[in-house]
Amino acid sequence: MKMQQMRYSDAFKLHVCNELKDGKWTSTREAARAYNIRPLTVANWMDALGFGHLRQRIIHVSTPKEINEEAELKAEIKRLKAQLFDVMLDQRIERAALKVACEQIGADPETYRKAVLQG
Repeated sequence: MKMQQMRYSDAFKLHVCNELKDGKWTSTREAARAYNIRPLTVANWMDALGFGHLRQRIIHVSTPKEINEEAELKAEIKRLKAQLFDVMLDQRIERAALKVACEQIGADPETYRKAVLQG
């Protein structure tokens, strides 16, 4: 099945670009979603109609301190994930050991766990 190509009037294109300029939409993607148009189409209209300077351009500037902090935070996250994994593994091992011990003495693990928690 052949895709139908949509044609938009210059007035409609200008309307969408003006909405972006006026702040109704925060990005070409948001405007495109509102009108069910591809974001690249809206971006092309903006360039063609002189609104290209309004297109969202992201430039990330970081100081050396920020770069170091980011690296430290990533390392901390990695360390915490490893610790969490270890705790979860220990917990699984303890549950399995409790289950085996309860099977050997003929007790229900949940009943035993509740009795231990109550003191």
